[in-house]
Amino acid sequence: MTNMHYAILQNTPALLSVLRGHNLGGVFSGHVHFVSSYLIGDNILNVVAGSAAYAIDCHDLHHHYVHEGSSYQIITIDRGQVGVTTRQLLHGKAVIDELTIPDTKFVGRAPQGYESR
Repeated sequence: MTNMHYAILQNTPALLSVLRGHNLGGVFSGHVHFVSSYLIGDNILNVVAGSAAYAIDCHDLHHHYVHEGSSYQIITIDRGQVGVTTRQLLHGKAVIDELTIPDTKFVGRAPQGYESR
């Protein structure tokens, strides 16, 4: 993930210990105000839905920019294959708010157990 990947899942090893040995297509959750998908552990798909209200651009670690935005995702499971399609309904260009994040010591650049693919 290129967009605030450290905010999605902080307890990857604990989650993987529960999931290991089960037949699952992925972990799907919502929302952190931006769409994200990546692989964890033994190639388990982790997908986070966007927001219905607004989008947050978190590329800058200490300044997060809020835009009007709305999206949803369609999850398709067919013969053991999983597909995720994001439908962006609105993404405003104007910044409507800025969140200043002075202390980021509570997160690392990548959660434990996260493997970049």
